[in-house]
Amino acid sequence: MVEKEALDNQMKPEKKKSLIGWLVGGALLVALMVFWFISAGEKASVVKPEPPIVAQESVVTPPPAAKTPVVKESKPAKPASAAPAVIPNVAKAPEVQQPQPANQPPPSLGMNLNEFCQRFNLNSEKVKSKLRINNFTLESGAVQDAYRHDFNENLYFVGSVNKSDGALAEINLVGVLNGSLATAVDLNQSIGSIITAFIPGLNQEGREAILNALGVNKITSGIFNLEEQVTRNGVTYWVKSSRKEGLHFGVIKAR
Repeated sequence: MVEKEALDNQMKPEKKKSLIGWLVGGALLVALMVFWFISAGEKASVVKPEPPIVAQESVVTPPPAAKTPVVKESKPAKPASAAPAVIPNVAKAPEVQQPQPANQPPPSLGMNLNEFCQRFNLNSEKVKSKLRINNFTLESGAVQDAYRHDFNENLYFVGSVNKSDGALAEINLVGVLNGSLATAVDLNQSIGSIITAFIPGLNQEGREAILNALGVNKITSGIFNLEEQVTRNGVTYWVKSSRKEGLHFGVIKAR
């Protein structure tokens, strides 16, 4: 018994050493395992897989289209308006006609100036008019002479005479349209006396027909815009009027 207890006592320190060794080894093993797990976790947390790179399709935006320039349509220039015909007024002398070609005779109304004046005065007396041609002024020219006679401040006539034979070439009567009844009567009677001077056998009805064709008998506002002509017995009578220029009556040889 004593030997067994002594043996047991001798073996207890060895068992204690062996047990301590196991404990120390287990602790080391556990520490290693813990260290391994921590290292693995750190690696897992540090190394993250990169996301796959997806190729993006690049969209190319075309440059903006150039704007088409707007061309303004150019308007055609307006043609210059023709200057209105100038009608001689009471302050201007008649224009002398240009000489005729050598192969044509000069224009002639079939009478001289004195003969015309006598016929006019006779016809004017028949229609109870006070208008008379007692005198006139004559201006000498190279080929034709120009004459003028003033009846009053509102009415006068001018014309031309061929220097070669003294024949009456043209007559122009000019009257102011002032709205006065006396002036209108003077115009009507003087025009009628001129017409009858070239048609001696013309009766009252025939003279009125020519005056009506020319529009001279119009008492209304129609007398302010006349432009007519009538040809009788180789002579052309014409008339033109406006509020600004007055009334112009003329006699020329028919062409």
